Amino acid sequence: MMKFSKLICLISIVGSMISCSSNSTEDWIEDIDYLASELPQKHIDFYKLIDSNEFHLRLDTLKSKLSNLDKAGKVLELQRILASLKVAHTNIPLQYSKALYALPLRLEIFDDGLFIYGIDELKEKYLEREIISINNMPLDKVYKRLEPFISYENEYWLKNQLPQFIIIPQILEYAGIINTRNEVKFQLKSGEEVIFRAQQPRAKLVYSNGVRQIIWLKKQKRNYWFELINDDLLYIQYNKCINDNKYPFINFVSDISLLLDSVEIKKVIIDLRTNSGGNSEIIKPLIGELQQHQEIKYFGAISRRTYSSGRFAARDILRDLDAVLIGEPTGGSPNSYGYNKTLLLPKSKIPLNYSNSYFTLLETDKPYIEPQIPIDFISADVFKGIDRVLEYVLNE
Repeated sequence: MMKFSKLICLISIVGSMISCSSNSTEDWIEDIDYLASELPQKHIDFYKLIDSNEFHLRLDTLKSKLSNLDKAGKVLELQRILASLKVAHTNIPLQYSKALYALPLRLEIFDDGLFIYGIDELKEKYLEREIISINNMPLDKVYKRLEPFISYENEYWLKNQLPQFIIIPQILEYAGIINTRNEVKFQLKSGEEVIFRAQQPRAKLVYSNGVRQIIWLKKQKRNYWFELINDDLLYIQYNKCINDNKYPFINFVSDISLLLDSVEIKKVIIDLRTNSGGNSEIIKPLIGELQQHQEIKYFGAISRRTYSSGRFAARDILRDLDAVLIGEPTGGSPNSYGYNKTLLLPKSKIPLNYSNSYFTLLETDKPYIEPQIPIDFISADVFKGIDRVLEYVLNE
């Protein structure tokens, strides 16, 4: 799971636009025409990803119904079109505003179901409960209705994104999952029902003790950090492929080098389970340092949140350190589009991310990097503070 203050920011669609000033239908038409002209020229392989006639027909259809859509609806329809390209990096980035809000709730799709991961402290008794339906709609139908709005390339990134869409009432209403954004009802496996109503005061979220104990969830505000475990295991968490000016990566690598020279390290695990990208070159000095210690056994932890430059890091430690990958398949595809740039619609000022490069990282037909040691992602483990990935490395 991601650090929760950042979890919201990583939802892939809909909303920065909601905060912009009101635009007339004519302004929206101008924006759509601009997108129709510019995006196919800027996005790599655009018409290999979507048929030209279909693309322009969908934009014309959107223009014809603009007067019946609110801002959220207009943006959702644009995102639906972008999502049809099936390129995870091509999307409208979400930023919350007063017009688009999230419920005081954090959800997670585990291998054994959808669970409440964090919740308004006033509803704490529902923490860790399993959700089986929303507004009495079974989850499989909920997921099916939300899927067209999500930019993804494999099922693992879709699983990562779905819980973040579920907590936005406007999206649920637009997708026909609830009748009004003013109230969302979640039915629980226990037979209980938890209700959230719109315009609630800002809530303090609470999480289970187990979640707060797990090592890979503890320090996600840090771009990278390390810790010595059991005197011979070096745990390195690489959360972001971004240099921290307060703790430059070169200093980070130097500190690891000093530790490796002073302590007999037998195993190193590089944890990429929350790494969703940045600059793929940042990790290079660390790999260069670790390559000088061939006596050490290396492991890499990956998950559905390993995405964008995080997948480059997974490839690099697999290739250059002969690391054993453990965990879930990555949310990022090893062979896919990326290197985002932004197209700003002139009237609404809506930013659209688009891809202008294609990367081939591994010779595989699978849309994910697969771990050699798969570890099930089970709710009971997480809620009890158990990290099966780290346990495997400790016992290896």
